[in-house]
Amino acid sequence: MKPYKLTLLIIVVLMLQVGFLPGWQPLNVVPDLLLAVVICLALYTTATEALICAMVVGLALDISSGADFGLRLGFYTVVAIGVSLLNRAGLALDSLPWRLALAALLTLMANGVILLGLYLHGADLPGRVVASRLSISVVLELIIMMIGGPIVRKLASGGEGMLSMASRGNNYMAQKKATVFGVSANGRGESKGLKLSQELAKAEACTEAILPPDADAEAP
Repeated sequence: MKPYKLTLLIIVVLMLQVGFLPGWQPLNVVPDLLLAVVICLALYTTATEALICAMVVGLALDISSGADFGLRLGFYTVVAIGVSLLNRAGLALDSLPWRLALAALLTLMANGVILLGLYLHGADLPGRVVASRLSISVVLELIIMMIGGPIVRKLASGGEGMLSMASRGNNYMAQKKATVFGVSANGRGESKGLKLSQELAKAEACTEAILPPDADAEAP
């Protein structure tokens, strides 16, 4: 992804995640836009770009929350590294079912860590409320992944389309040249072989004409 696209994406995610979504809170749950973006960046770009987005927005979330400083930064950093390593290992995580499953699993893990922290601090967490919040968080994350995944993928592959077309064009021209040169080389080889056979036939004819027939044959 080009630097200006990554910068613009980070700014938009930062404004939405820190400013807009906490104030909106659909169904009393803050959607985790950063998680979906970090997953898509780790799948469709380099690990460095995913880490930059995770660290910048994660640090901003830690500063704005004022509690558990470093938790979000560490979590999104681990997500970026882990998804990038799994992607490099050859797992087909870029398909929609895998992306949705990965987003749901990581959403449960992120909310589980937060709920565990609240429980350790003595907060009263009714089971029905916890289950409802987790379900709503997973559904919102899946919606964000289905909408935002293609957008991030298009931004990541915007500069690679022309490169791939140029590469295919160069490969096609190289194959055409190799084919033409191969045919011409074969043609030259066949013509040289034909000339050589004709010269050998002429030499044999001249030899038969000059040398007398075999005189050692016995008379009857």
